[in-house]
Amino acid sequence: MGLLGAGGLPAWTVAAPRASGDTARWLDALCHVDADLLRLGRDYLRKRPEEAKLAYLAQAVCGDTPREDIARLRAQVREKIHQDFSDGRVVRLQGWLLSCTEARLYALVTLVHTGTS
Repeated sequence: MGLLGAGGLPAWTVAAPRASGDTARWLDALCHVDADLLRLGRDYLRKRPEEAKLAYLAQAVCGDTPREDIARLRAQVREKIHQDFSDGRVVRLQGWLLSCTEARLYALVTLVHTGTS
């Protein structure tokens, strides 16, 4: 699937923007968007419909880190993912065991790229 890199962390890559708006731009710079990621995001949103809000998910994933600081966002998200696994905050989606932060990131990307919220 290509979602995880070495050490089980997300394989962050820079991708061309696929949707308009500030949120889409920083998300596309943060992670590579593909059909598998969107499928996982949809699955998470089905399991946690109460979290299907852009503002909630952006805060849960990124906190107060400035969205323009992509390097800092990447570092923060990686740390949160690592901490989720250490603390047992995981969710199973389509056979994958993901950290809650990673699943929320994919849900956020899904909302932005499908135009739903």
